[in-house]
Amino acid sequence: MLRTLLLAALVAVCLSEKVRRMPNEGASNLSKHADLLATLDGHPNEKIIREFLMKPTQIPQIILFEHGSYTGAYQIHTKSTENLHDSEFGFGDRLDSCIVKEGNWMLYEDGYYTNRMYVVEVGDYPDPQSWLGSSDGISSMRLLPCAGCE
Repeated sequence: MLRTLLLAALVAVCLSEKVRRMPNEGASNLSKHADLLATLDGHPNEKIIREFLMKPTQIPQIILFEHGSYTGAYQIHTKSTENLHDSEFGFGDRLDSCIVKEGNWMLYEDGYYTNRMYVVEVGDYPDPQSWLGSSDGISSMRLLPCAGCE
């Protein structure tokens, strides 16, 4: 019950504070990734990260990485996923870094949107501590609604 109330309050805050999206918002979000882009030379996933960030989009997107600092296997998601164990690479409990290109996402420690939850917004998260989480502990994620989003 308390978790439901907290989630409802968080969604209400996201809806009330989210500024209406402008047609070129994706370009302005690129500046939020400037530090990461500046350090990618020679990175094992340099090509996929650059392609992910540079491709224009207005749909919610998050890229998940198996290991910290954006290394290892990866998956790109555009919608909520109730059980990352069932995803292509079986990512449940194996998420150590992520990059949010568009949207606000709620990460959950267990499948089916249960247990501890963490909000990530547009930005770079090189390790679980950057979203205030525990190591490897994400098994589901939900795209949070926002004003002006389709």
